Amino acid sequence: MIGRKLNTRLAELKMQSTETMSKQQLQTLFEHERDKELERLEGISDTNP
Repeated sequence: MIGRKLNTRLAELKMQSTETMSKQQLQTLFEHERDKELERLEGISDTNP
């Protein structure tokens, strides 16, 4: 699921952005997206007994 979201985000960036991002910038962005998704999933698992 996280991989799918990251692929979608990358496709959006390619379509919308006219400037290029460095590998480090992309890595930072994807790490942030991954962390947000993991927090969301942890929240779901914490609420289910």
